[in-house]
Amino acid sequence: MNRFFRPLVFALILAFAFAGCTRRDGNGVDSRTLRLVSAGKVRTTDPIHADDLYSIEQASQVYEGLLEYDYLKRPYRIAPLLAERLPDISADGLTYTFRLRPNATFHDDPCFAATGGKGRAVRAADVVYSIERFADPREESSMWYMFDGKIEGLNEWKKAQAAKARTDYDSPVAGLRAIDDRTVVIRLTRPVHQFLYVLAMNHAAIVARECVERYGKDFGQHPVGTGPWIAREFKPDFQMTYDRNPRYYGRYPSEGDSDDVSAGRLADAGKPLPLADHLVYTVGKESQPNWLNFLKGNFSVLGVPKDLLAEVVDPSGSLRPEFSKKSVALHRSPSMFHYHFTFNMKDPLLGKNKALRQAILSALNVDELIALFAPGRATKANGFIPNTTADYDPKVVAPYLDFSLDRAKKLLAKAGYPEGKNLPPISYDGFTDSTNRQIAEWVVRSLRAAHIPVELHLADWADFEKRLNARQTGIFLLGFGLDYPDAENVFVNLWGKNQAPSINDSGYANPAFDRMYERMAKMEPGPERRKLLQEMNAFVNEEVPQAVLYYSIDNTLTQPWVRNFKPDIFDLRAPKFWRVQAP
Repeated sequence: MNRFFRPLVFALILAFAFAGCTRRDGNGVDSRTLRLVSAGKVRTTDPIHADDLYSIEQASQVYEGLLEYDYLKRPYRIAPLLAERLPDISADGLTYTFRLRPNATFHDDPCFAATGGKGRAVRAADVVYSIERFADPREESSMWYMFDGKIEGLNEWKKAQAAKARTDYDSPVAGLRAIDDRTVVIRLTRPVHQFLYVLAMNHAAIVARECVERYGKDFGQHPVGTGPWIAREFKPDFQMTYDRNPRYYGRYPSEGDSDDVSAGRLADAGKPLPLADHLVYTVGKESQPNWLNFLKGNFSVLGVPKDLLAEVVDPSGSLRPEFSKKSVALHRSPSMFHYHFTFNMKDPLLGKNKALRQAILSALNVDELIALFAPGRATKANGFIPNTTADYDPKVVAPYLDFSLDRAKKLLAKAGYPEGKNLPPISYDGFTDSTNRQIAEWVVRSLRAAHIPVELHLADWADFEKRLNARQTGIFLLGFGLDYPDAENVFVNLWGKNQAPSINDSGYANPAFDRMYERMAKMEPGPERRKLLQEMNAFVNEEVPQAVLYYSIDNTLTQPWVRNFKPDIFDLRAPKFWRVQAP
């Protein structure tokens, strides 16, 4: 998914499954409907505010940006989407010129009064407007960091709009120019080699100004985009129903990897997208009913529930015979998700006592955590550089991730609290669902065994987010989904300029680290940058404002009638490529 994904609740990620089913009439004819599961309530489909998995998943079915990832190619590579081709980039790496597709149009909607409700063509001015919305001080988008400091004049525009009574979108931005209806030029403040990744993020979608202005605060509940699916019914607590966009320009890819040929994933090469007629997401927070429906054949694709993984996959990682005999396929792949144990660095106790943070981390047995709550679904981490990026080094050691109760007690004494004497209780902020409650109780037991007193605070996501943004939390565990295959995407979460309500959930602000991050962000991939990334990794492994505990593994099952499924960790638009074929 690339998606930039805002940190997510641990248990909900474990329960996450997207599923499709085929329903047939009395003659066994395929109705060409994909029925999928959203594991949580959809808060909004507004791309600049959809910062949780469930919201951006729905937004991604309707909205599109200039770029996407090639569905079949690995390693992941950027491909044009609303752009007709990849941009022309100036020799100095500062100017990006995009040419828009001539046949991309918005969905029909009453907001397009000038055309009598018929969706108009996407224009370069829409690109300019959509990027400006990130900078609108009245929008307060948590995704502003995507463009912060990158586009010439955009930060200055943001500051100028804050001084006005209302945002003036007709006021120009030096680095955003619509040359004509199909040509847009973006000029950067400095070379940013991740910029194409940024534009491929699901959040960087193009919206129509008419729709935003017509629906106002309700825009996030009224999706109108350019994508393969048109929203027919939108009930974020219950069900989202989409119909095939008959004017969609997209085609199934004609090239892939060698295994795509043998797997039959190129049989639909060149066919119009989407390959199904209808897409239905039902909100289902409990994994057990999803699993039972999969066994009945009602769901076509399912992420294996964690509690049932041992029944489905043997210790070698292979599908057990009772499932393989039914031609069910297992797809195991590295996930975009990894899990952070985070300290509130604004807390006067935790933020100023590094030895205390090191003691707390040393008291957590990550291997036990994985065995209890993510068996077969995780790989223990060794720092902040994910195993899905080119700069990952398996030989690196994170000094406080190896469990040692003795070391924890020594560090606690070094912190000034021998045997926990005079140490005030530390708040652990968890969540009210059953799995997260169990995790919270495990953390409390682990820390108390090291004489670290803990108070448990459980809340739902909305209440937790309020505490987080108000800096009232203590320590907590959250998941984070990579936006793109670059370690920079993890370290940006610790950059001092990204304080909450942006993505720096720890509130960490260290000038030495910020200098390293800012230097690294300007560098092209290569040995020098890789060396700096490892130095940054060692620095924060020692500072422990946060610790990556493990990298997640996806285990997904598909029924024999599903075609074209391929794990895709950086894009949530995959359903447009799936075909449901009656057995």
